Amino acid sequence: MKNSNKNFYNKAILKITGYSNGKYKSKTFNTINTIAIIVLIFAPIILLIALTLTDHILIGILCLVIGWSLIPIYVFLSRRYIIRKFYQVKNAHKNFIINNVEEKEELYMLYKNSAVTFFDEPSDETLNFIYNWFFYEGAVDKPDRLLNIFVYDGKKLKETFPFSRVYDDMRFMSVMLGDLNLSDKNMHSFADHHFSVGSRWLDDIINNDAPAKNRQNIILKSVYGSPQEWAKNIIKSYSHHGSIEKKYLKQLEACETWQDKEKIEKEVIPHLLR
Repeated sequence: MKNSNKNFYNKAILKITGYSNGKYKSKTFNTINTIAIIVLIFAPIILLIALTLTDHILIGILCLVIGWSLIPIYVFLSRRYIIRKFYQVKNAHKNFIINNVEEKEELYMLYKNSAVTFFDEPSDETLNFIYNWFFYEGAVDKPDRLLNIFVYDGKKLKETFPFSRVYDDMRFMSVMLGDLNLSDKNMHSFADHHFSVGSRWLDDIINNDAPAKNRQNIILKSVYGSPQEWAKNIIKSYSHHGSIEKKYLKQLEACETWQDKEKIEKEVIPHLLR
């Protein structure tokens, strides 16, 4: 792992666990940590005063220096403890199924799903951190659960969404929110922390670059070209699996607007999937 990445992940762990602001979820740890710091600060001062009164000021100063020098050592060790404890799932990178995005429809699917997106490539260390963050938030309920992660670059993103202001060589990884174990209980914490771990929702990335006027139609046009082209592709795709009932085929052939597309997705596509 690059040192810059390692430092970033360590800082993120200390922040999302509450260690950085003294709100770590273990009250016992917080209590012990507070007592230890107080002792390391004030015990050397008390010793210095006591030894000074008995004409041993040099020994008192030595105790003060040694005592206070232990504070950064203790803080370092306590931070390491929190970071080690965060990584509950060992070799977590093996629980990701890496999918290289090839089609525009795949990126649009991630966009519609508000996929949680990371600006990095899928190294073992990065995937290990991401999975353990999911596990910490309760977004993964079992330590051996497999997850799909979709990998693509800025060039592919701009091919799908031409208005995107990203560099061609930027790397992205996305996980669909629908694949995660999110509920009212943990979604607030997950959303609060996603910036801290360096991620964003993919729809935010796209929408921030898209023109405000007719944004959704512009995005749909970027992906599908036109409602008619989308309908033709649907007909072509599902015809391979057998004939399409006439009433559904008629609706597809009559698709002329993006509103028609939304209606067909709700009323027709579920029947084609059966």
